Amino acid sequence: PRGVTTEADPGRPDARGDEPIAGRDGLLDEVGAWLSESSAGRFRLVLLSGEPGIGKTRLLRAVCSRSGDPRTKMISTSCPPPGAAPRAPIREITAALDPDNASGAAEPLASDPDAVDHRLVAGNARHLLEALERASVGNGIVVAVDDLHWATRHTIATIENVAARLEDLSATQQVPVALVLTGRFPPAGPHSDAWSRLARLDSSREVRLFGLSELGIVEFVSRFCGVPPDPRLLGALQRSTGGNPLHLATLLRRLQREDRLLTRASRVSLSGTDPLPAAGQLGNELGSAIDTLSDPGLRLAEYLAVLGNTTYTEVVSSSAGVPDPGSSLTELLEAGLATIDGDKVSLLHSVLQSEIDNRMGNRRRAELHAAASDALLRDALSGHDQQNYSEADAPAVWQVTELSAGAATAIAHHLDLAGDRADRKLMGA
Repeated sequence: PRGVTTEADPGRPDARGDEPIAGRDGLLDEVGAWLSESSAGRFRLVLLSGEPGIGKTRLLRAVCSRSGDPRTKMISTSCPPPGAAPRAPIREITAALDPDNASGAAEPLASDPDAVDHRLVAGNARHLLEALERASVGNGIVVAVDDLHWATRHTIATIENVAARLEDLSATQQVPVALVLTGRFPPAGPHSDAWSRLARLDSSREVRLFGLSELGIVEFVSRFCGVPPDPRLLGALQRSTGGNPLHLATLLRRLQREDRLLTRASRVSLSGTDPLPAAGQLGNELGSAIDTLSDPGLRLAEYLAVLGNTTYTEVVSSSAGVPDPGSSLTELLEAGLATIDGDKVSLLHSVLQSEIDNRMGNRRRAELHAAASDALLRDALSGHDQQNYSEADAPAVWQVTELSAGAATAIAHHLDLAGDRADRKLMGA
């Protein structure tokens, strides 16, 4: 169901959910200027890092949307957190650049995240470089990979290989390609070593994101509430959130639900005397927001946590144990826990995705992975002979010639995580 486009649905909620981007104009200009040099044929790499919720993904989207050159092609993907449906970022990028020649790229299942086949890395890097070369004729290319801290070792090794090769090529020929990566700071384990090596490339610019300044918080609140905060609210928000945009948005939504935000004389102020959460305690705010969900709303949130991202069509057409999924999605949107943009639906933030996954019991998780594999397989086989559908199991999925490699990877991963429950479901037992 991913990537499906449908006709407009009058019952579909409007696009909403992302926190506003504010206080980042200087960074946007800096990153944009560095990336613009790729249009002149010089490979450029940007590494965006910071704590969870600091605005890496929002800044990434803003950077990509700011390109005014219609000849620049934007391609973005992300690395999913543990427990979510797998992604194959290298194959996705290669396919987006050159759909007719993407079949040669292959990535190991996310269920074996530490596996590194160096011959496979070299082969995938070669396929991606060839796709970049073909797609960049007469065009600029910007490739963005979000949440690199959750990438498999294979994905990281391939990205390193490609970046180093592009820098070498840029010394002798035109390479109108830019690569933007985001990751948490400080990076850990093998990600730390890879991040450091990438940062040492001459073509690299590392940008660390910090909390918003006072002026940034004023701009954020103005966009969120429609008017700027008074001095008391501004100080309270700065002390409580440290300028972290995700924490700001979460706290402001809670204050709105509690009717503690008052607008007077074109300023928004804080009512009541109860103190705001102390700095460092806002991680509990997302948990509190989850606790307020109805049972159907929580079930849908769990399904989105397992899928990673999906479509509005899939949400309203798949039960997954969720009664009235349309209303449940509206509940998640109004609680500020999910986003919808066109047909794409996802939880607000990967931090929330991990929190919900950690709360799920093994039985519920297995049920959801079975439901996800069922939905993905049914969608992948739509329009084809489905006589063997009820007999499908993980190995058989790979033998369906009509199934794309990406869909096969996702289905096999879901089946693996669902275990015997999925096997019995698909076998009709």
